[in-house]
Amino acid sequence: MIDCRYCGTEIPKDAEVCLLCGRQRAVHSVSPALDQGNRSEYPPTFTLRETSTYRTFDPAPVVPSIGPTGISPSRSPALFLKRRNRLGLWIILGVTGLLLLVSVGAFVYLNRSTPAKTLQTACNASKSEDFETAYEQFSNAFKSKVGNEREFASGQQQFFDSRGGLFDCTATNVNQNSSMASATIVLKCGDGSIITDDVTLIEENGVWKILSATIRQ
Repeated sequence: MIDCRYCGTEIPKDAEVCLLCGRQRAVHSVSPALDQGNRSEYPPTFTLRETSTYRTFDPAPVVPSIGPTGISPSRSPALFLKRRNRLGLWIILGVTGLLLLVSVGAFVYLNRSTPAKTLQTACNASKSEDFETAYEQFSNAFKSKVGNEREFASGQQQFFDSRGGLFDCTATNVNQNSSMASATIVLKCGDGSIITDDVTLIEENGVWKILSATIRQ
């Protein structure tokens, strides 16, 4: 016995119409491949689900797509290589960025202003009689004390000319304490005389400048 798909009445399997409602029983054709038992080649598109009164058809479960070699596309070698190459690219970019950051940091650190660099620049400029550059190593307060650049350069030129020129200039005993520093500058003149200056420095707008210079008696 089977149930009528329209009214649910049980009717003989060989009956062509329902004995109660008179409607013709639906006849479903069967694929030759399925009739021969090769059901795996042609998976059903619907599954039969029985209820208390009639049968309904549910869609067949979705089967993951399989490539021609039997490998899922999500696990294919080509996709794996593509992901690995992308990961390698990100690693290279990360390492390159890190090296660039380290290089910039090292450059800034090596070229930062320090009391020793300021004193060495002033000494080198004085030995080459470039008193304008030496004047630029002074703080604003010290510049106002020694006068303008031309007056300072003229006074230094006369001072060292009277002593046979400036033979050597070195900065020693550089001590830094927060935004202040102190040092000693030793000047050797052409006539053999040695002049010792006690120097203080101050950090002005991120750059170290000479705040004062006093000749030691």
